Amino acid sequence: MGLFRRRRPKADESAPPIVNAERIRRAPVRSVQIGVDMEVVAERTTGHTAMLSYSAGEVLHACNTFDTAESHARRFSRRGELDRAGTFAEGLEELAQSGLLLGYDDAVARMRRHPERNGGATLSTLGVVTRDRPELLERCLRSYDANFRACGREVRVVVLDDSSDPAARASCRQRLASLQAELGVTIEYGGLEEKREFAQQVARHAGLPREVVDFALTGALGLGFTTGSNRNALALHASGDAYLSTDDDTIAQLAQAPNTVRDVALSCAHDPTEFWCYADREALLENVEWQEIDLIGEHERLLGRDAGACLGETEQPDLDGADDATLAAVLEGMARVVATAAGFAGDSGMGSPGHYMMLRGAQRARLVGSDASYAALRLTREVLRVAPRPTVSAGMFFMSGHFAVDARAVLPPFFPVLRNSDGIFGRTLRQVRPDGLIAHLPFGMRHEPPSSRTFDEAALHNWCGSPRASDVIITCVLSATLTAHDPTDRLRELGHYLVNLGRLPAPEFDAFVRHLLWQQRANDLQYCESLIAHYGGRPSQWASDLETAVERIQESLAQPDFLYPRDLRGVDNVDPATIARELVRHYGDLLVAWPGIEAAARALRNAGHPLARGV
Repeated sequence: MGLFRRRRPKADESAPPIVNAERIRRAPVRSVQIGVDMEVVAERTTGHTAMLSYSAGEVLHACNTFDTAESHARRFSRRGELDRAGTFAEGLEELAQSGLLLGYDDAVARMRRHPERNGGATLSTLGVVTRDRPELLERCLRSYDANFRACGREVRVVVLDDSSDPAARASCRQRLASLQAELGVTIEYGGLEEKREFAQQVARHAGLPREVVDFALTGALGLGFTTGSNRNALALHASGDAYLSTDDDTIAQLAQAPNTVRDVALSCAHDPTEFWCYADREALLENVEWQEIDLIGEHERLLGRDAGACLGETEQPDLDGADDATLAAVLEGMARVVATAAGFAGDSGMGSPGHYMMLRGAQRARLVGSDASYAALRLTREVLRVAPRPTVSAGMFFMSGHFAVDARAVLPPFFPVLRNSDGIFGRTLRQVRPDGLIAHLPFGMRHEPPSSRTFDEAALHNWCGSPRASDVIITCVLSATLTAHDPTDRLRELGHYLVNLGRLPAPEFDAFVRHLLWQQRANDLQYCESLIAHYGGRPSQWASDLETAVERIQESLAQPDFLYPRDLRGVDNVDPATIARELVRHYGDLLVAWPGIEAAARALRNAGHPLARGV
């Protein structure tokens, strides 16, 4: 490989005999330890196999990011054993001879050599989901129209309206008609009447139970907060095309993180975004720098493309956040960006500020500089939350306030009711489309609900008690081990799995889910305790908040009503003891039916019968 130049080591040398300056890491591999001193390894992209000594196996697992051999050796040698330098040199040479090292330049070259199979997506539709907020809807549409005009973009608009009052829906149609005439843009509208009519047509066309289609499009369970079903209506209206989606309380003003890097990163981190917290909206607006950005262009730069092409066209892509499976998929041209998502500048949209106290590193330093700074920010909702560089992610984190999807690919539906439907979507996408990646864009969309809000003290620890309904559904989704290869088959397989879970007798379902949630809570508790120890319990108010979280978690686990979703307690006509199991079954039914629903929607649209109609 030409990686090494041998020399006779001196007795006092601490560095191995390696002088090549190229950045290297282990090739993406699968490995199994054989006995106490051997390891069998298979290179994921070539299938090449090798039997490694114990020392080579140690080096293999240590070299998990791209760096020079010399830097790898220094880190390896810090582990404290006298012979670590010699062990590293021998192990690295064995890896080189076995073809198990990958150079950074070679990795980037391989990405650039692959012909792009999918081609990028073209965005010509903006979907806006709304409910009973006509003034915010108009503000939103005017701001996006200004961005599109400034950048020479022609985009049609479709508004999906969840307003429950027929008079409010009629007023919204009239308002949109006036705005269409004023701005000269095409606006289509889908309210409850359009959704019900379309659901009837889809059910008849696909031969599916009407109640399943109604659940998808109207969230017909009487649980309120049907943003997920509104997003499903948009997905079916645009079925087969890429589209851009945004909430009605966003404004097309874009903010970037300080020192944003333009080169694309590859990551497997659950959440690649970072927080900058502000005491109130005025402070945020004064300190955030708004950018003139071609919104559509930023999405189209990555959406629908092979991940390797996205990374390879930048000068210095950051590949160090990828695990072996993801890196192998990208090198082989088998990973695709199916969704792009922006961050937020403004209201966080979160249900609890508890996430702040769990931050580490630079994010924590910005928040917890002292007791005074932490006290001023611990309950704020005003944040800049954004990826510091374009990040193609194999993680499950997804924010749906402003995103685009390539619906030419098979994608799951949103969970139709309750909050955190985007969290469920991200986990379901990872199960159904292991090859489908989410690109987090390096800007935050201005998010400005009607009034500036703060969290109250109770919200700080509300996550420590019983789970939300979405937490139960996510736990069930991630518990499935799928065997199918085709995404449509995986979607149906997951659906059947959830249906079967939802049909278990209540004691069996509760025992299964409770055990999984206990494991998650135990991990949360351990993480809280490790943070307190790592930062020496300082500042004191931050440590006190974490100690309270530990106590609340411990108190909740043995409660007999632990599994009663906290967001459904006290809701009329809901049995908290059974609702979680019913929702899991409903979601399973929807996943099984979704390919048929989508195919019927596409056929109806092609026949001139889309869900939304012109205003």
